Amino acid sequence: VFTPRDDPGCWQLVKWYCQSADGALHQSVSHLLCTHLIMETVFVAARRNLAERHPVHELLDAHFHSSVLVNTSMRQHLMVASGPFPKLFPQGFEGMKQLMHKCNSTWDWNRYHIPDLLRENGTNDAAALPKYYFRDDVLRLWPMVETYVTNLMNLVYSSDADVAADTELSEFARELQIGTTWSNLPM
Repeated sequence: VFTPRDDPGCWQLVKWYCQSADGALHQSVSHLLCTHLIMETVFVAARRNLAERHPVHELLDAHFHSSVLVNTSMRQHLMVASGPFPKLFPQGFEGMKQLMHKCNSTWDWNRYHIPDLLRENGTNDAAALPKYYFRDDVLRLWPMVETYVTNLMNLVYSSDADVAADTELSEFARELQIGTTWSNLPM
């Protein structure tokens, strides 16, 4: 275990190493895997199962703007052995793919319910962990987004039976359930 009490040069190297590892994880998993590749499968499932005027499609559509175009360009120019990814990431291209596959194998929709995630990883207590700006910001935004989506869906569905009777939504959810193993990510 290293602390700021260690030799200043050693402590600086430890911080750089940790920042490099955190950056590699963020770019490989949080950004590339979750933001681009997994969300592309959600986009495809929405396009295949929800009519353009379906309220869930309309709710999600703005989030998919240019996603397939960006992902296609990324696969052709960035995610190739001769592209910049192998040079940019300390784990190299193969290491990046292994990291994404490892994280992908345990991917779960429920991990993205932020209040639960903060509680699970012990970062929800502002007194114990002051100045954790992600938590502080997201907990201000989360209720607003949740209220907006809930109110919008309540305009469309008056009961759980209405949701269950929506065949388009059922097919969309079924395809996403099948895809939760994400074994065939578009890489």
